[in-house]
Amino acid sequence: MLGKKVKQIRIQRNMSQEEMAKELGINRNQLSRIETGKSEPSANVIKKLCINCSVNLYDLFEIKRFDNVNEEKYNYIIDNCKYISEKDLDFIIRIITLMRDEYLKKNK
Repeated sequence: MLGKKVKQIRIQRNMSQEEMAKELGINRNQLSRIETGKSEPSANVIKKLCINCSVNLYDLFEIKRFDNVNEEKYNYIIDNCKYISEKDLDFIIRIITLMRDEYLKKNK
């Protein structure tokens, strides 16, 4: 779950929710909802998280790199996200999160 990963990053950086929220440009309640899975972060928040916390998107979304073919596909997606509106990025994030959660349920 993405929220658990965000919380893990915050704890590893020894930050309070208030500090992390300020760094991400959101309020503490919104960060709390993200960490508990009640809300998904926007594309802008994910971008700030990756930049400010030096987090790789692969690690954030727990994407495993299996081979060069998949690596090229992942890079294509990541490289082309800069051409997509924030609203569309938010939609893509929701889809990826749902797909990942379903995958994890099936492979437990």
